Amino acid sequence: LTECENVLVKGVTLQNAPNFHLVPQRCNNVIIDGVTVRCPWNAQNGDAIDIGQCNRVLIVNNVIDAGDDGICMKGGVGQTARDYGPCQDILIENNTVFHAHGGFVIGSDCSGGMKNIIVRRNTFSGTDTGLRFKSSVGRGGTTENIFITDIFMNDIKDEAIVFETTYFDNHVGADPNQQKQKTVDFAPDFGNIHISNVVCRGAKTGVKASGAKGMVHDIVIENSKIFYTQQPTDIGTDCDVKLNNVDFITFEK
Repeated sequence: LTECENVLVKGVTLQNAPNFHLVPQRCNNVIIDGVTVRCPWNAQNGDAIDIGQCNRVLIVNNVIDAGDDGICMKGGVGQTARDYGPCQDILIENNTVFHAHGGFVIGSDCSGGMKNIIVRRNTFSGTDTGLRFKSSVGRGGTTENIFITDIFMNDIKDEAIVFETTYFDNHVGADPNQQKQKTVDFAPDFGNIHISNVVCRGAKTGVKASGAKGMVHDIVIENSKIFYTQQPTDIGTDCDVKLNNVDFITFEK
């Protein structure tokens, strides 16, 4: 759905797409309500819902079991994406994501930016990661006013919350050498992100963040409980992630 106005997708099942399932791009006034998306766990690029540089979006009451990202915000790549503008004014509420690479995801394409996104009262059960922020040099952009609250997770394979700034799109036939960037144009800029009231019952790592100075900054995670099995945090020294009243719990030793 590209450059559409007043879109309603409700009460349907989307299954086994050969690529992404539901992809509004540069649309205004979008509602996705009560949709079921499912495909095998190993369906590469089997994203469920990808929102590409849309304005005024409501994503509610959906059930997802996908081979790649669950609910994903995308902002395009390069100057063209910046000209189109950000993904903005979005509410994501009361959704359940079973298998997916990430329950709620921003990226990896972020050049147009992300702005005014609220994510609340969602459940992630069995995803690889819970809250996933991923990008790389050449794909990055600015995030503003991202508020995430009241998230319940269980059986997370890797990280409950992860900020990744060296993401490699490992699709079939991809050449890692061709994706190495020579400049810092469109560097990742994950900032002004507020996360609270997260309960995670099982993840290898609670919070992970990596990136050069200025790529991950002004991140606040507070009033949360995370049960981990390997390490509570893995936060790079150049990443500005504040943890306020976050309980990291593991097995007694």
